[in-house]
Amino acid sequence: MQVVVGFAYWHDEPINAAGGSVIYQGVRITGRPGSPIVSNVAVEDNSFEYGGIFDHNIYKFNRVTGNLFVQGQIIVGSTSGPNHTAYRYAANNHAERPLAGKKAFILLDGLVYNSTFENNKAGSFAYCIDDNGVSTGDGGGCKFINNSLINGTYVLGLSVKKTSVEAGGSVNNRRK
Repeated sequence: MQVVVGFAYWHDEPINAAGGSVIYQGVRITGRPGSPIVSNVAVEDNSFEYGGIFDHNIYKFNRVTGNLFVQGQIIVGSTSGPNHTAYRYAANNHAERPLAGKKAFILLDGLVYNSTFENNKAGSFAYCIDDNGVSTGDGGGCKFINNSLINGTYVLGLSVKKTSVEAGGSVNNRRK
C-alpha cells in the first residue's frame, strides 16, 4: 500500500532498484461529448523521461511549448469525430529519442489546419514531423518553421499544402 502525500490523491512512486518497468508519463488534452468546450489549454515547460503529449480534442488555440523528452512523442489531432484540428501552436519542444516503434517526434494524427509548428528539435528519429497516413496531416494554412532533426531522414514526412508554409527546416545527420 502506498502512502497518500498530504490531502491530495498523489502517491509516492515505489522505488525498485532490482528491475521493473519504465513508467510512461503523459499529458492528454481531450474532451468528451456533452462536456463544456475547453480551449486555450497550455502544456508548457515539462520534462519527461519516457512519455507523450496528446492534443486530441477539436477545440482551438491549444499550445504545447518548451517540453523536453528523453524519449517521447507529441500527437496532434485525431481521426475520430469531425476529423480536423485547428489553431494549434507547438514550439520549442525537444526529444532525444523516439518511443519504441515510433518514427516521428510530432505526429499529425488527423487533419490539422491553421496551426504553427516552429523550433521543434528531434534527436534520433526518422522525422521531426510526420502524418499518420490517409486523412491526416497538413490540412492547409499551417506554418512549419525552423524545425530540425539531429539524426534522421527528413524534417517533414508529409506533403505541405499550397496554403501552408515550410521554411528553415534542417537535418544534421551527425553521428553520435
